[in-house]
Amino acid sequence: MRRTFLALACLATFLTACELSLAGDVIPPPEAVISSQGPAEPIVAPKLPLNLQNGAALYADSCAPCHGLSGLGDGEQADELPFFPAAIGDPDLARASSPEDWYRMVSQGRLARYMPPFDATLLPQQRWEVLAYVYSLGMDAAALERGTELYAENQNEADSLLEGLNPLTMEQSSLEPLDLAEEDLAALTGFLQARALGIELSSESAAQQPAATETGGDLPAFGSFRGQVKYGSGEGPLPAGLQATLSGFDHSEPAFTEIAEVSPGGEFAFTQIPLAPGRIFFVQVEYEGQIYFSEFMTAEGAETQFDAPIIIYETTSDTVQLVVESLQLVFDYYAPDVVRAVQRVSISNLGDQAVVPDETGSPVLHFQLPPQAANLAFEEDALGERYVAEEDGFGDLRGVLPGLNSYSLLFAYELPYVDGLSYSLSIDLPTQSLAVLLPEGKLELQNDGFQLIGTQALEGTTYRVFAASTGFQAGEAVPIMIRGQHPLGGGGFGWLADDSLLLGLAALTLAVGVLWLWVRASPARQPESILEEIAALDARYESGKIGKRAYSTRRAKLKRSLSQALDQGGKH
Repeated sequence: MRRTFLALACLATFLTACELSLAGDVIPPPEAVISSQGPAEPIVAPKLPLNLQNGAALYADSCAPCHGLSGLGDGEQADELPFFPAAIGDPDLARASSPEDWYRMVSQGRLARYMPPFDATLLPQQRWEVLAYVYSLGMDAAALERGTELYAENQNEADSLLEGLNPLTMEQSSLEPLDLAEEDLAALTGFLQARALGIELSSESAAQQPAATETGGDLPAFGSFRGQVKYGSGEGPLPAGLQATLSGFDHSEPAFTEIAEVSPGGEFAFTQIPLAPGRIFFVQVEYEGQIYFSEFMTAEGAETQFDAPIIIYETTSDTVQLVVESLQLVFDYYAPDVVRAVQRVSISNLGDQAVVPDETGSPVLHFQLPPQAANLAFEEDALGERYVAEEDGFGDLRGVLPGLNSYSLLFAYELPYVDGLSYSLSIDLPTQSLAVLLPEGKLELQNDGFQLIGTQALEGTTYRVFAASTGFQAGEAVPIMIRGQHPLGGGGFGWLADDSLLLGLAALTLAVGVLWLWVRASPARQPESILEEIAALDARYESGKIGKRAYSTRRAKLKRSLSQALDQGGKH
């Protein structure tokens, strides 16, 4: 049996194309969560030399159906998605982040874009190998050849500068003492990373495209699906009356649905289930208003027994265990006298309970908008569906699973702009990092708490990135003050300037996602602000406003941040 998360791509089609009621047994409602999500694992460097042929086979099996054989986003399943998959074979995209960033993306996935996490299905070595193959698709042969020449000319000095550094996680700035042109620095860095990934200029394997893997074949007529429902937050008796629902889909068409009772011990079973080549299976369980899914499965070969465990969580409406890991504001000056603010929020749940709407069904995730905001739009769903209109903004009905970055939201709104913009950005949760992006030019961010940390190219436009020097407490209002003449008629994301805003938001997700990985290297927070946050956290724990596990996890993370800040302070 091969478990494949490619079913998520098909599920994306179901969510957008099928007109079934939320009470149905197949289409997950807005509050649905996938129980395979979990805390992110640390980066594990490859322990063995990487084999590009192994990576090519894995790519053909798990990536090519959506991303295409050449990685250009033109796979056979791409047309079934509500947006085109990322062109991961594009050289510009390959250079946008380091192999470490790509590895993290392969491991954690991007469920907001229906890219599954592969940390549960591929070993670290396999993830590095498929990453290496993807990297080879976007490798610029001329730049790689130039990097080879530069390394031969500067080998001794380069090796000295790189002593103790891993090429897969190194920064290009490590080679700046070589006094090379920016283009040559990039070429040399690319060569070193390619060599660490097993990509060679003369390697035929790097230029070959993987052959599509045939699936299906002579399958048995029937199979059985078994599993167990368990609490993700520890042991405990399951409630009576739980039911498990097995669904099968052929492409976007439902093939069948069957319901089984869950035993007091959590076991469930489905027998004599008809199999078919390419048929996608998954099991779901509803618990305390939330729907939890098993992994997605397809049948191959002669195997007829499939395991589908499901993790569920106790629920709470207390948001004390939530923290905003990152928030980005991209200002798009797409038309005269108006600016569009594109906002991305990533939230972690540091506790052991799923955070869900309260007993009245009201959302507990609230997002305030400036009073003058207009034309609110979302990457997913709309007001009246997943989102609830509120007096000063909107609320989100989706639950937040325990885990790092387990929730992500991308939305946009328009603001009037005449020589400047000033408003307060209200944040409902503690926030670790905040970045503001302005197009290069005469526009200025006039906030003392932000500092320019560099530039970032997004869809052909260069933006200056301003990062907040500290985090923010829950309920804190952050002033956003921009001054400068509106760049009339120009720049910005041109594809956001028409009525296809939702398509534009979908296209922006990858760019902003890559940006988040880049902003992680922004200046360290000040020790004083971290100490204040630790003191506030201690006070909340002592007053019983936060659970022990959430408190311990959060405090440990703050201590690590404090240690890093003190270390960096000692280097200056």
